[in-house]
Amino acid sequence: WPGTLTAAGRPTISSTGFTLATGASPSLNSSGKFVCATADCASGLIECNGAGAIPPASLAEFTLRGDGGQDYYDISLVDGFNIPILVTPQGRSTGCRSTSCAPDVNAVCDPSLAVRRPDGTVIACKSANLAFNQPQFCCSGEYNTPDI
Repeated sequence: WPGTLTAAGRPTISSTGFTLATGASPSLNSSGKFVCATADCASGLIECNGAGAIPPASLAEFTLRGDGGQDYYDISLVDGFNIPILVTPQGRSTGCRSTSCAPDVNAVCDPSLAVRRPDGTVIACKSANLAFNQPQFCCSGEYNTPDI
């Protein structure tokens, strides 16, 4: 269930959340209230309507026609981890490489960061920033420098 969010000041895209199986095209049909176990956007629908995911959430970030007209992409776990992600460029040969966070971080998540189902299964892993909200984990205050 990828959720997409357009950056501030940019035109919105037609759908902001959808089901996407390997090799499939998205299909947007839903009735009733839709809720994700992790990274829900709290819209009650498959579409997020411009809302971002509630952390923890693995992020694939794309900048299209950015600086100098270039496209950029990365994988970010700054908001925690819930699913493995792999981005592999297709089409024209531009020298772009795949990027991923393919290992299941949930399998090795520290218990103090774990988000669990009622049965105890770890389904997501919070970032230390999210879990503890302390300057040393949030790169704030005296820790707001690359020197530390």
